[in-house]
Amino acid sequence: MTSPHWRSRALRRGKGRKVVDLIHKVDGLRLFPDKLVLVAGLPARVHNISLIAGHQVSFKLFYKADDFNTRPREINFVEFTPDQVGEFTILHKIYGIQGTLVVETP
Repeated sequence: MTSPHWRSRALRRGKGRKVVDLIHKVDGLRLFPDKLVLVAGLPARVHNISLIAGHQVSFKLFYKADDFNTRPREINFVEFTPDQVGEFTILHKIYGIQGTLVVETP
């Protein structure tokens, strides 16, 4: 069963960006939430959170992890501005865990 469709309410007023959290759970091979919703043209900051293991997570077309972008018990972030509308793959390179990044029209 997948997690429910989730939309961040953490749009920081005055900073013009959307902030969302992405948590990696290796023991259940899941991302939470498994669907992130962003808006095209609005800068995004994704908090990349690891509970146990190191992670390499990419957001297809927007961000490619070349090295560990978060280590155990660390919170790092990825910033990018999605410029294409559609559904894109979130891929955890090491464990093959996948999620969906939805980019909506402004």
